[in-house]
Amino acid sequence: MVAAAGLWAWRDGWTGERLVEALSVLPPSLVAAAAMLLPLAGFSIGIIYLAVGAAFSPAVAGAVVAGITVFHLSCMHLLGRSALRPRLIRALKRHGRELPTVPPGEEWSVALGLAVVPGIPYWIRNASLAISGVPWRVYLPVCLPIYVVRSYLALLIGGLGQGITWEKGAWLAGVLLLKITLCLWIVTRLRHRLVRV
Repeated sequence: MVAAAGLWAWRDGWTGERLVEALSVLPPSLVAAAAMLLPLAGFSIGIIYLAVGAAFSPAVAGAVVAGITVFHLSCMHLLGRSALRPRLIRALKRHGRELPTVPPGEEWSVALGLAVVPGIPYWIRNASLAISGVPWRVYLPVCLPIYVVRSYLALLIGGLGQGITWEKGAWLAGVLLLKITLCLWIVTRLRHRLVRV
């Protein structure tokens, strides 16, 4: 469906600049409300970040992302612990399986791995943390800075409708370098642990 929408937009002459311009005319209050609610229903967080970046300055956009991230992690923690985890445990028991447990002392590693590894949808990432048994007080301080830093790629792209500057370019390069460095560190750390085992 996304590919079809992309082809339709490309056929009609929509470019990234036109998308950013379209997002930038949305009222900031509507963008903030959508940013809080839509990802809880599985909506793409990348598009939310683009809209937030188009509606707010980079500093304000980062604060908005920090606020909605705390809201999302809190809501998913409540939903995961009260509804999703018990149902999943019952479903697994019916099939003679158990929910894997996180080894003691590895909660930070699991939270860090889920937060940094690319490709996992935002809703599933947050639900997995809640279901895993990793305490909220552990994964909130791990995920919050990672999600905010990662969001700056989309926030700055969303803000490019207001013009590219050296500062925005430096932020984009710095965030990308930080993401690559974190992924390499995690992979190296996991490889060393697997070799020891």
